Amino acid sequence: MVGTGTDITDEVLARELFAFWHATRAWAEAMLVEVLGVKEPVEVLGAERRGRFRIGHTNWYYRTHGLGVDVGKEDESDGIDFDFDKPQPDLWRLRIFAEKQLVAGNLRAMDYEPLLRDEGRFEVAVAAFLESLSN
Repeated sequence: MVGTGTDITDEVLARELFAFWHATRAWAEAMLVEVLGVKEPVEVLGAERRGRFRIGHTNWYYRTHGLGVDVGKEDESDGIDFDFDKPQPDLWRLRIFAEKQLVAGNLRAMDYEPLLRDEGRFEVAVAAFLESLSN
């Protein structure tokens, strides 16, 4: 579970969220390669694999879109959405990711609920974290 439960800054929460997003993306890419028997995860964008498909006999699915893929649970309680040509998430994708992970119980509610309730606070936290990367 991501989040410490102590007095933690919003910037640290954003850093943890980005790390979790990247780890989840790596997991999703590896899973797509294994399940679909492809060499590279981007091959999911091929014509024969485009659309929305259930993953095996699980409650997970993948859905292709543009240059990306959405991997999630049927009940929308978990998952990740990303574009193959973007190494970092868009702000709105990161927020949706955080909301899904919170519902799934993968983020500590006492840390992340207040941050997600306040859109401006969330944007400032993400911006502060991104700024720290360039310093």
